[in-house]
Amino acid sequence: LHTIAFTHRNLPVSEIGNLHIDPNDQKERLTAFKTAMNLEELQFLSTCNRVEFLFVTDDIVDHRFLHRFFNALYPNLSDAQRTLFADSAEDYTGINAVEHLFSVASSVESMVVGEREI
Repeated sequence: LHTIAFTHRNLPVSEIGNLHIDPNDQKERLTAFKTAMNLEELQFLSTCNRVEFLFVTDDIVDHRFLHRFFNALYPNLSDAQRTLFADSAEDYTGINAVEHLFSVASSVESMVVGEREI
């Protein structure tokens, strides 16, 4: 299990906005993306202050993987933007991904602790 997180802690909120996917496009884009990246499972979380991807893959999640990730899901990003996102990603693996998920769900990771948006 892996989580790639983009939050107010690692990027300006204005940059996070570039990662949002319109709800009307999510099913089609994320299904095609899941297939293209050979992901076993995929969850997309998007709020005003964060975008996170939870997924299962046998691939090694490294800088090269992240560049492929952004090329596949966000083909309209510039090379500079893809590099920014790859360099800024918070990557959680295994039990750390599960702990992060619970922290997000309980709003411990929110910009304002106790926020009810998640």
